[in-house]
Amino acid sequence: MATKRQTAQELQQAQPKVHRQERMQQERRQCEAVISEFTGTDTEATLQAMAAEILEYRRASRRCRRRAPHHWSEPHAAHAPS
Repeated sequence: MATKRQTAQELQQAQPKVHRQERMQQERRQCEAVISEFTGTDTEATLQAMAAEILEYRRASRRCRRRAPHHWSEPHAAHAPS
């Protein structure tokens, strides 16, 4: 019985590590895809493409901020009980 409990605990401890490794691998693949997307011989075209992507990111970020409830953007303060 103790070995089953120990094995279950080991699995629970190992799962976050596996998920973290999977996320890191996926982020690495995404970075490689972005780099290959912007890697080229024409530096002017590369800069233009990067600028367009940055602007699109900023537009999306603004849309998200506008749609989020106003209280989400405010800093949270600790309130003392009255």
